[in-house]
Amino acid sequence: MATATKEPVTAQAPTKPVKKFRLRGVSVSVFENTAKAGGREMTFHKTSLQKSYREGDEWKTTQSLGRDDLPIAALLLNQAWQHILEIEATGGKDESEE
Repeated sequence: MATATKEPVTAQAPTKPVKKFRLRGVSVSVFENTAKAGGREMTFHKTSLQKSYREGDEWKTTQSLGRDDLPIAALLLNQAWQHILEIEATGGKDESEE
């Protein structure tokens, strides 16, 4: 039985976020990445969700959210999703950078 071979997908290391949404210690960062697959370069977006908190005099971050953080996270994730859709609709051009 013959099996199809796939070309490996190579992704570049993530860079700084292209956009960050924050509210009450919760933040969602949007990253733009590129990868080559099948001899063609593709752009895709990923998000990162985190919560900042203070322990004594030191600021720390976590991905663990409390009950009251969930509606804020949902709001920020929705904003990030809309931002990604806008970037894709404009052909990959982030209008907030102009």
